[in-house]
Amino acid sequence: MTANCLVPACLVRDRPPRTARRMGARFPKRTVRNSYAAPQARRYLSSSRHLPNGIGTTNGHIMMRRVSPERPWSRGLAIALIAVLAVLGAPAAPSARAIINGEVALGSWGQVEVLLDGSYRCTGSLIAPNWVLTAAHCVPSAGRMTVRVGGRIRGLGETFEVRRNVPHPNTDVTLLELNGEVENFNRIIEYDDTRRPPVFQQVDIHGFGPTEPGGPPALELRSARLEVELNRAVPPMRDWGPDGALLQMQPFRGSPIQGDSGAGVIRDGRLQGVYVGLHGPQQYAVALQAIQGWIYQQTRRRPAGAAERIEDLAVMPMGDGRAQGYGSSHGSGFRDELRRRAISEVHSLDFVGSQRSGQTPDPDHEGYPGATIGEIARRADTAVGQYKPNVVLLNAGTTEMERGVAGAAAEMGTLIDQVLEDAPKAAVLVSTLAPVRDETVQSRIAAFNKEIPGVVAQRARAGKHVAVVDMGEVTTDDLADDGLNPNDRGYTKMAEAFDAAIATASVENWIVGPGDEQRYAYRAMPLGSSTTYGEKSSDGNGYRDVLDQGLQGIAERNGGETGEGGAKVKLMNDTDDTPQVDMVGSVRVGRMADRDNEGWPGRRIHEIADKATCSVKLYKPNVITLIAGGNDVNQNYQMDGAIGRLESLIRQISKDAESTLVLVAGVQPYTDPAWDARGKTFNAQIPGLVERLGDEGVNVMYVDHGLQLSDIGPDGNHPTDQGYDKIGAAFVKAANEANAQGRILDPVYQDSGEVSDACGITDGGTGTDDKSSKLGTHWDDRGVIQAKQFPSTDRFWMVDINQDRKAEFVTVDKNQNFRFWWNGGPSGNAWVPFVEGQNSYKPRAGAVGNQLRFGDVDGDGFPDCMVVDLKGTIDLHTWKAGNPAGSRMCMEPRDNTHVYSNGSAGERLNIDPSTKIRFADVTGGGRDDYLLIKPDGATTAWYNRGFATERQLTYLDWTPPQQISGALQNPREIRYADINGDKRADRILITLKGGARAWINEGPRGSGGTYRDIGKIAEDGDLPPKDIQFADLDGDGKADFLRIGWTGVTHAWLNKLPADYFDTFHP
Repeated sequence: MTANCLVPACLVRDRPPRTARRMGARFPKRTVRNSYAAPQARRYLSSSRHLPNGIGTTNGHIMMRRVSPERPWSRGLAIALIAVLAVLGAPAAPSARAIINGEVALGSWGQVEVLLDGSYRCTGSLIAPNWVLTAAHCVPSAGRMTVRVGGRIRGLGETFEVRRNVPHPNTDVTLLELNGEVENFNRIIEYDDTRRPPVFQQVDIHGFGPTEPGGPPALELRSARLEVELNRAVPPMRDWGPDGALLQMQPFRGSPIQGDSGAGVIRDGRLQGVYVGLHGPQQYAVALQAIQGWIYQQTRRRPAGAAERIEDLAVMPMGDGRAQGYGSSHGSGFRDELRRRAISEVHSLDFVGSQRSGQTPDPDHEGYPGATIGEIARRADTAVGQYKPNVVLLNAGTTEMERGVAGAAAEMGTLIDQVLEDAPKAAVLVSTLAPVRDETVQSRIAAFNKEIPGVVAQRARAGKHVAVVDMGEVTTDDLADDGLNPNDRGYTKMAEAFDAAIATASVENWIVGPGDEQRYAYRAMPLGSSTTYGEKSSDGNGYRDVLDQGLQGIAERNGGETGEGGAKVKLMNDTDDTPQVDMVGSVRVGRMADRDNEGWPGRRIHEIADKATCSVKLYKPNVITLIAGGNDVNQNYQMDGAIGRLESLIRQISKDAESTLVLVAGVQPYTDPAWDARGKTFNAQIPGLVERLGDEGVNVMYVDHGLQLSDIGPDGNHPTDQGYDKIGAAFVKAANEANAQGRILDPVYQDSGEVSDACGITDGGTGTDDKSSKLGTHWDDRGVIQAKQFPSTDRFWMVDINQDRKAEFVTVDKNQNFRFWWNGGPSGNAWVPFVEGQNSYKPRAGAVGNQLRFGDVDGDGFPDCMVVDLKGTIDLHTWKAGNPAGSRMCMEPRDNTHVYSNGSAGERLNIDPSTKIRFADVTGGGRDDYLLIKPDGATTAWYNRGFATERQLTYLDWTPPQQISGALQNPREIRYADINGDKRADRILITLKGGARAWINEGPRGSGGTYRDIGKIAEDGDLPPKDIQFADLDGDGKADFLRIGWTGVTHAWLNKLPADYFDTFHP
């Protein structure tokens, strides 16, 4: 490969022709200056994308565009991506050289063809299922751009239209968004924009460019190896990028030529640059680190290493003889090679399964030689549930192909469904079949392979984590003597394909650690001394509450959440106010919800490092906010070495929690002139330190908190509340920038065997003596009584199940699976832990979570389950006392229970979707009534007169509807619950800021409609109104105030309103 494009304007000679000038061709006017190299770091993976061509040359010099530098960081899985179309009968490779003096590429490495009006234009890199990265000059202003994805043979594969072209603003790099998604996971190459290839290191470029100047594009992908001369080169042409944005390389084996523009520069299996052209003997590429974060901003695809490291990768190879390894010399097939790759990529991989074979340290699998897909399903039926894999590698169907058994693709779909039912969190990676030598069998395999993407896509569209792994790289030359199973080389190719697919699944966040119920977006550790501790702050929180809320805001924006609970949290134990943020550390102090941190007052930098040795490894934060050095400054402790000690601490963190983002700020100003001078000198060295570490791949950012002397308190040392808020805001701003660049990894799965106090716990208390409740004097704040977290798609209730008047905690997931936990009530200052109970109820198929209701409709004191709709339908199941324990609740179906326009008769209802359907006893009759609450707060009730029988027909007798309360001036969330213990549901309005006011139900028993306004019953608690429910939690007959967050964490305030409180109005 040599230059970039295949158009005549790119082949200018000594002087630019007028046509070239008119086309905007530019020519070198600058020389390249020297640069420095980053020390070599760990292996990386990369992903590429394809982009367009179009370059000018003079004296054989090719031209390109620009890039802009940023900071490197990363870590990840190493993958090798291979894809050949031999299975499809691809033509034999030509003997001509493709890249000048290059070699035939051994794999596709994510490279694709970029086409203009159907003709080859450039090479690109597929970095995501629907994104290609290439050179910007490859995409002209006019013409139809398409991309062909298929493997090493040009002209074969699937063609996608380019939906849009997204050029980088100042480099010769662009992104092409495709009009569909590539289904084969192992076609993708991971990109790495966190570091540059070091000087003197070798990189690979693979392209379809001509094998000689002026020739046609190569028929197959060719490879060149180049050596990096400068990794921060000044571009010879200004269109290529700004100073320092380019890699300057010399050919080592083979040389890119025209038509190779846009090809990926690959190091250690990861895309780290985009080739743009040559100038003299030098080859140039835009370094992705120079545009760090831009690809993520456009595609939301994280760079290699930004996906969560899976500490417990439980992989089940499943299938027939190929899953077992039949035909390999060692009997382990692809499994041992995959194991070696996983170890080199710092995964902790454990093969699981009921079968054991092969010469490998980990021989477990679920492969059955000679078994059909149906037989595999029967044999593996119990194994998946028993071993709980989080990745299943499925390679099956060869037996059917050999025997000519029809329906194999449908059987594969059934097997996939069975695996997902037994392991719903698993990523199921389904491979196509490698070829065989027998032509008849091969024709069946080709047909089967064409069906598999459709089988997989059907499950993927339903939200299942299922993907295709293309085994097209395996050819008939890679088969054992039997002509049916792969040899060692073939199994190695299979391992490469599965390895690539696992890496992509990891980037897609498909892989979860075993038993990992809750995924925090951020596990943040504030690290330092007294400023981190929050000393002298009025609430004991320091800057940590602002940080906590700020990170929650970022998580909500990333996830599209509404973010109703944005107010600053001031009260201990309210852990659901920031449900996506877990503050961690071995120190607890302050009055905020999550008090954990790693702040050690009085400690110097090296002493903080000693404390961090345990805590960083234990808690595995993905964000660390670091302020250290204040005590070194005020003690004048070896200040010449202070910046070196800070560097050692940051390196220690990077080693103990690899790729964790470290946000490091300087110390605050001091009123003491000597202290302040030492602090300023120390602070001035931090930006340079951060830049040096960043160039080495350490994920670190400098944060300027901007504190002035006016932000320092009376002690001349610690910030005021205003100063602490500034620090928190500065850290949040930096985290926002890092998030936009994709530099914050998902939190690492934490080993359930590690206990939270393994490093010891130091509790500094709340920081104040104020023990009051934020809801007011008559609400006993019991903190979080139920801390278990669930997927946000679950729905939550508090329902009394056993007639002890204490409501149990109930969840129903998106698949209508019903669970509950017994409520033991308060015990002293604590709460009896909730214990899961047994039940057999499951709402009918198709009943979404917002259709389910609970209440006592038949008046027996036990809860009933109702599925409702907008037509007045009530699918009722009541308590079945004769059943054994665990199968009584909601197990008795009841007929004739619906509500009509005239009560139990009349027309079907036509309820507006904005109206809320609720059940509550508003008459005091011991049975819950049917309520419709309009958006303006007006409520209509159908009173429940119990079951009646007429002419041998038993039905639920509803009165005709009547309005029991009118519209409100400022309606928000309305609840009906008994707050004064008279067994009649009162009307409660949740205020904008999470307080409550009430209207007491004073209607005659058996009737309703009389409510007296008593005003405020709870102060504003800075709580999201939609999270607030009322239920009796302690069995005193009065509904208590609780907040059930969107992940199920439940905070309770017990109702201690005295009897005379309800007699008067409270403004």
